[in-house]
Amino acid sequence: MQDSVPWHSRHPLSYRLSPLGWLSPGQKISRTEGRRFLGAARALTPLENDTHNGDNGLLGAATMPSTTSGRIFKTSRGSKKTLHQKNHRWESFSAKISKLHSLDPLRKVRRHDLDAEDLDATTSYLRNGLDKWAELNISRPYMAFKREVNPLTESLAQILYHEDRIMDLLAKYIAQHDKEALEPLLDLLTAFAHDLGVRFEKHYPRALELIVGLASKVHHVEVIEWTFAALAFLFKYLSKLLVPNLRPTYDAVASLLGKSRVPGHIARFAAEAMSFLVKKAAAPSHKDKALPLFLEHVRKDLDGTAGTKQFQLYSEGIMTMFAEAIKGVGDGVHSTGPDIFAALLRHVPEDELKLLGQTVWTGVCCGVLTSIIHHSTLDTFKTIETRVVEDAAAGERSVLFIQVLGTMSGVRKGTRINDWAALVKALTQSLVNLSAQKGQVEAMDPSQVWQKIIVNTAIVWSRAPMDAILPALSTFNGAMSKEPLMRWYILFCSYLADLNSERFRGLFLKDFQKYGPKPFLSVPSLTRLGSLSHIGLRAQMKTCSVCFCRAWWKLADSLPLEGKRSSSSRNPGRTRLSANSSDSRTRLFQRAAGSERTQKLGETSACPSIRHGYEFWSRPQYTRQRMQESPRFCSRN
Repeated sequence: MQDSVPWHSRHPLSYRLSPLGWLSPGQKISRTEGRRFLGAARALTPLENDTHNGDNGLLGAATMPSTTSGRIFKTSRGSKKTLHQKNHRWESFSAKISKLHSLDPLRKVRRHDLDAEDLDATTSYLRNGLDKWAELNISRPYMAFKREVNPLTESLAQILYHEDRIMDLLAKYIAQHDKEALEPLLDLLTAFAHDLGVRFEKHYPRALELIVGLASKVHHVEVIEWTFAALAFLFKYLSKLLVPNLRPTYDAVASLLGKSRVPGHIARFAAEAMSFLVKKAAAPSHKDKALPLFLEHVRKDLDGTAGTKQFQLYSEGIMTMFAEAIKGVGDGVHSTGPDIFAALLRHVPEDELKLLGQTVWTGVCCGVLTSIIHHSTLDTFKTIETRVVEDAAAGERSVLFIQVLGTMSGVRKGTRINDWAALVKALTQSLVNLSAQKGQVEAMDPSQVWQKIIVNTAIVWSRAPMDAILPALSTFNGAMSKEPLMRWYILFCSYLADLNSERFRGLFLKDFQKYGPKPFLSVPSLTRLGSLSHIGLRAQMKTCSVCFCRAWWKLADSLPLEGKRSSSSRNPGRTRLSANSSDSRTRLFQRAAGSERTQKLGETSACPSIRHGYEFWSRPQYTRQRMQESPRFCSRN
């Protein structure tokens, strides 16, 4: 959501020295000063085509090596900006690129296509295209090509007979990369493929290599548009030939998707072009064979690039490819969209569900879902929502569906959800199924459990309406208050209080109080604070396997105790802590550790953090500082 922050806060130069002095992220400058600033920066660091996208900052690229491959930015199609009244206006490279879409040419009528009544054996799309471009392009390379190819294209029979020589001529002149002749040559290449149909199969690898080689070079906006329009038409005319096995085509185009070093807009165009074939592969006649083979091939190829510099751009290119395949006309979802997304979820490997390492394909699924939610509306998203909730309610792959349901609830603040009751029920059932797999949960990486399961669960419970939550509340508490998820219950409450303090106070405060020392929980300020955002546990959750015992020790330093009230204070009702407040906290926790209930919990708990915390507070000679430095207290479970 870049539009939600001012340009000077997100621009790669906002932290650097400019001709106007140092610019901080919050400093505002006029438009004139900004132009002077950017002009001076370009003079200092000239870049190819002056794209300045993403991490490729103007000065950043010159000062230190980049560790990522760039990003794919959303197009500006469908924007509601006021149209300008000027017939001729200069636009930057980025502005022109943002308006292009690879599949737009497929929705336009090609004027030189054959008429319905002119389909005899002597006419062809190639001949018709040559007649059209004879008056529109008189550049030297194209005129030379036309003189050589005209004698070979008088009729369709001649074209079929001389197909090898015609292909050689097209390849010869396209390989020259002459801007003035590329538009007609690429157009005639697709017309030639249209004429030959299945006979073009032997020329297809060569034609695809020509287009990929052209797209991988740095060109003007017009050349990029012509190149990907040709690629889209090539896919359209040969779709019946390509769809049964998309793997060779994907391997040829993968370098444009971000597997090799390319700009972000090239990866987006290639992904949009490939999405046309993915839609065809999800048709009822191919979704059982062609689509699973293609998805498995893409997943393995992406796994092979994990940890490399190109991984980020390549993964975003794959996300864009599948997201564009699911999207329909306008803000709708394509009829094959639910099947495509369900197939994506089915291909998440079992290793990722163990949460022991990287979750590459799960991240792709959540990224695709995020893009669909931004594209769709409440009505059009219903098909995807219904399919996901039904698959989640089946009770399998609980770890995956908790993440997917959390993404659905968190993106756009859950405004695309139609049936919250079914979603909350499916989430609760997934947690119940997960709690039954004690050994598997205990073997998971604690930081992954926190990020993938607990955080997504808290997001759902913070966004869902009360009438959808109340029927599942008892089942949810039953799953979260028992092993193996019991150790995360306090942390769940802490994060839920960050997101929605009223929801936490209304639903979980009483159960939350059962997990801590009774004298400490009787402090009235706990209810007044409501939100536990100031505890500062979030960074610790990512690095240390801790339980609610540590949350209480941390909470002790944040909550004010009932001390003496100062009559001379400006706010007489405000509690004033005494000078020996830390001693008061120490005595408080010592009393808590000495209570019968806490003693039983500390002695019998299976959690090392609880036992070590109890052992410490049971000994008056220990100080709080020594407890914080104790390595046992931070030991992993």
